[in-house]
Amino acid sequence: MNKILNSVLFIILATLVNVAVLILLLVAGFFLLGRLAALGAVPQSMIQILSLVVFAGSIIGAFVGYNRLLLWFASKVDMEKYFHPIIQPKKKNN
Repeated sequence: MNKILNSVLFIILATLVNVAVLILLLVAGFFLLGRLAALGAVPQSMIQILSLVVFAGSIIGAFVGYNRLLLWFASKVDMEKYFHPIIQPKKKNN
């Protein structure tokens, strides 16, 4: 496979992984919130606020987890060897 195809496949796969991590964190957060609400550990008036906290926390958690996963992947794989640069550096005119 060539570098451009590798880059396209990497972007598609990385996006799918990012969305999967986000969905996993959302489901886990809302499951935990539902269990706490069912046990009576969380007052009914706080569920709406905690739902927003779970939603924001899952977005932040997915972002942080995705960045760490990408940094780990970049340390294991020579990105310049296998992937075409997405953003070309600007050429300086002398």
